[in-house]
Amino acid sequence: VVVKKGWDPLRDTYSAFGGTESKEKYPFDMEDTMANLEARNSLEELLTQHNITRFWTVGLALDFCVGGTLLDALGRNNDTQRPRPPTVGNAILIQPCTRAVSPSTTGKAYLEKIRKAGGIITDKITPESAIKDVCSRTCSFEE
Repeated sequence: VVVKKGWDPLRDTYSAFGGTESKEKYPFDMEDTMANLEARNSLEELLTQHNITRFWTVGLALDFCVGGTLLDALGRNNDTQRPRPPTVGNAILIQPCTRAVSPSTTGKAYLEKIRKAGGIITDKITPESAIKDVCSRTCSFEE
């Protein structure tokens, strides 16, 4: 799923939760019109429709878009006041696949905000190892 944000100057653009679903195959295609994007599902609606319980986050920049998106997924973004999507149980940051604009200042502060908000931060880089790490901390398996 490609979610486009930043296409409407009146909406918050520091979070993917301020965007809507694109019908394009790649994030930088320019064929979506504002009217088409406006009529499409939001990220929260997509998560709810597909019963997504774990929200995985990576990208640039931790101290802006990535951090804002993760805090919105947790319902703890003071800037947007968006509620937590009803199906999301865990919001996870894959730290090795994420970079901050200012790692030692605002990036470090966002990591602390995410931890305090209940986000899970993994230091694993491959999808398989990140899933194993997070599941070992959040899943219970009965035999």
